[in-house]
Amino acid sequence: MGREAARDWGAKVTVGYTFFGMTLVGLTWERLSYHNDDNTAGNVNDYERDAWAVTLRHQIGPGTIRAAYAKSEDADCSRVGGGSCNVGVVEEQRTCESRLGVG
Repeated sequence: MGREAARDWGAKVTVGYTFFGMTLVGLTWERLSYHNDDNTAGNVNDYERDAWAVTLRHQIGPGTIRAAYAKSEDADCSRVGGGSCNVGVVEEQRTCESRLGVG
């Protein structure tokens, strides 16, 4: 039994803009894709998932406030021979942090 060809692919685009020299806003989009030529019934042969994030960093004197929100969308997939493909889990992540530097 030979090993079938599988191809993974991913892309990420990030842009950011600084307002007034103190506040940075960032946006990120990501796509992951997988294709498998395996013809074993029930195996996942196609999978695709998008995710995105918004980030914020604000400088206040010697301190910094940071916040982020990220979300992974449900995945689209198919299985060899059809059938249910429940691999799409929605993830959300929120973070907030502050730092104060004394110099």
